[in-house]
Amino acid sequence: MSELFDVITAINALRSDFNKLNADVRFMLKYPSMVTFSEYIEEPKAAKMIHYSIRSIQRLRAYGIIPFVQTGKKVLYKASDLHAYMNSKHQNTPNTPNPP
Repeated sequence: MSELFDVITAINALRSDFNKLNADVRFMLKYPSMVTFSEYIEEPKAAKMIHYSIRSIQRLRAYGIIPFVQTGKKVLYKASDLHAYMNSKHQNTPNTPNPP
């Protein structure tokens, strides 16, 4: 019985890893320009990429939720930081029964 529990636990861990990898691949396919995660993105483009308003991304920056670099008046975000933020917001939809 213990072996069956260990197998089920391992399968659930693999499923979780697969879901995270699947989310990463979908993100890369949706934003192919961000495949090189070392590039920096200007604020308006960063906001557009994550489907936020410029003011919303400024709030995230002000609260220290998303790291940034500021050179003069220009604010830049690292693509990998935006990816990590969006990944942290990813939620799996629970299995719900079909309506009657």
